[in-house]
Amino acid sequence: MTLSIHEFTHITVYPTSTIGKGDSIYYSFSTYSIHLRHRRAKLNQDFLDIPRLAPYYSSHPIADHNLCSAIYCGLIFPHYGHFLSESIHRLWPIDRLPSNLPLLFIPLSTDLYSIDSISRNHRYIIEFFALLDIPLERIHILTEPISVSQLYVPSQASYLGPRNQISRSYIDILNNRQKLFFSAKFTSIPRLAVYRPNINRPGARGSIAGQRCLYMALSNVGFYCTDMLNLPLSYQVDLLSSCSDLVITESSAIHTLELFGTIHSRVTILHRGGYPSRQLKSYIKLLRSRKSYYRILKSSFVFPPIQFIVNHLGRTQLNRRLAISVLSPNSLSKLIREYHLDNSLFLLYYIASIRDILFFVFRELCHLFLFCMHFIPYLLWTITLKFYTLFSPLS
Repeated sequence: MTLSIHEFTHITVYPTSTIGKGDSIYYSFSTYSIHLRHRRAKLNQDFLDIPRLAPYYSSHPIADHNLCSAIYCGLIFPHYGHFLSESIHRLWPIDRLPSNLPLLFIPLSTDLYSIDSISRNHRYIIEFFALLDIPLERIHILTEPISVSQLYVPSQASYLGPRNQISRSYIDILNNRQKLFFSAKFTSIPRLAVYRPNINRPGARGSIAGQRCLYMALSNVGFYCTDMLNLPLSYQVDLLSSCSDLVITESSAIHTLELFGTIHSRVTILHRGGYPSRQLKSYIKLLRSRKSYYRILKSSFVFPPIQFIVNHLGRTQLNRRLAISVLSPNSLSKLIREYHLDNSLFLLYYIASIRDILFFVFRELCHLFLFCMHFIPYLLWTITLKFYTLFSPLS
């Protein structure tokens, strides 16, 4: 992807429009021609589109507010991983454009409609702007149409998805930014292990069985273990920039690495199963483009919950994203050898995994029982009412 800055004059900027195919997200910047859209790498989308959609925008309200100049920065997501993977990659020319221009973001939820609301509900977003030394006064959350005399639109330098292609020039920009804004202070923590926040809940959905046993073993050989959940973003960045080894369970915490250019630490990802064809490939792209030494330790057994979802093809399937998984013997052996863990971990881990799976199955059966307790009386009542209305003398 070649980095470029598009420039438009006398253009109207609108909040999100839902016109489009699949999970593509469209924005209308003009009721006549120019039409920009958010981009995800698994969809082969153009950055700029001159679509046949102009009639859909003829009823859009006229802009009541005006701006002389502004920079379009894309969607702002109310989710840590999506924010870092999708909301920050138009900010690469921030030091090349005038420093006083408003930064236009389109919110994806009502709790992002103001800076005060963002501060209360998504503190990491505020911390990100502080990390890049961007004053909050420059952040403009777009909730109504605005007329802009001169709009700068940087190309989206990175996308979410397995087809993501990151240019060498963007990695260089991230490296230079890293030198300016990120200061490694924790040289006493060369090894870092990041687990999911549900580690203390045996058999939790969306986890690796026996994970507490794994991280206790890593802690015993000098790893600093944390879930990163309540740590300030600047602290997380310092930890990641100073560690020589990173072991991390597949989670949104991986996306903090989107802030970095070249990654010098050795990264080991404990894969949770789920959607290996999409999520795992996305993580591999993230690490490979940053020239990181990485290793994926896969699961061999995946137990999905009793919960169904409709996938992107419209098919109903078990929600594997919330499954519990067990590391394969080969993966566990690699982890033990790589970090010189005690060989007894092999037996202890699978004992702990059996315990977690039993907890998981018990919870799922309880969920099923509660569902039946509510659904069956409702079904019987609906059938009774239907028969009554059919055979009632008044019908």
